[in-house]
Amino acid sequence: MAFFLKEQSLQQLSRSNRQQQLELEQVQLRKKHSQFVIAGLFIIVILLFILLYSRYRQYITWQEQEAAISDSYTQVSLKNVALRANDEFKNKLITIIANDFRAPLYYISEVAMKLRNQEAGQPAMAALIREIASVSGSTLCVFDNILMWIRMQLSGFAYQGTHCQLSDIFRQVLKQTAAAVKEKILVVVNLLPEGAVVMADPEMLRIAQLHLLRLSIQYAQPGSLLILSAWNNEGVAYIRIIADTGPATEEILQQLACWQYDMYALSYAITRDFMEKMKGAVLATTSEGRYLVFTAVLEGVKTQTDNSCG
Repeated sequence: MAFFLKEQSLQQLSRSNRQQQLELEQVQLRKKHSQFVIAGLFIIVILLFILLYSRYRQYITWQEQEAAISDSYTQVSLKNVALRANDEFKNKLITIIANDFRAPLYYISEVAMKLRNQEAGQPAMAALIREIASVSGSTLCVFDNILMWIRMQLSGFAYQGTHCQLSDIFRQVLKQTAAAVKEKILVVVNLLPEGAVVMADPEMLRIAQLHLLRLSIQYAQPGSLLILSAWNNEGVAYIRIIADTGPATEEILQQLACWQYDMYALSYAITRDFMEKMKGAVLATTSEGRYLVFTAVLEGVKTQTDNSCG
């Protein structure tokens, strides 16, 4: 019995060992399974990270491509603007030559024809020659303005503003337009304050104001007033020319907007170019339905003698 009991206990112990062995194997299997699951999740996380990083790189690449495309579009647009500006410049230049140089050539050809045919007497020929001299002088003045305008349009031109006395500028301008003022019997009212100074290119400012004054004289009613004034407001200088142009002021403003078809409008367009190059502006407006007002805007300089004018 003792041997039987011992054998039975040994059998039970053997079964218990096998059971424990099975349980250990199951635990190890579960542990291996868990390790596989963890390793799989880790690999999935790494793959997701790689995918997200690649998508991020693609996004950055797309952004760079869009920026490059946008820059290329901007460059193309700037080139188109430059080409249009060059076309406009050439059109203006052709219009200037076609209009300003036609008059003296016409008078010269007239004199040549009459000299060849001996149709005109000495007084008539003298009058024609004086007319040629007058028109040619005006044409040479315009040609000088054209040369400065061409130089301003070139890429190498650099504007450098200096202190300009408005009284000196308008003294020259009024001297150049004295004959036209006298012919139209205009009364010039000079309200420019003493010591008025602006930042500009002296020659460019003189030509711009000369053009504006000639336009004012051209459109002014005979025997009317021509008013010159200037003032300073918060470091900005305003120069104004007012002419009594009668009831056709609105039509004049419309004409000034079409430089392709009108010589005086072309002169105004060139003046705008000059003012823009000097970091300023010029504006043509109407007042009370009969006054043409040209207002030029530039950087002002305060003086000790008069702080109300730039």
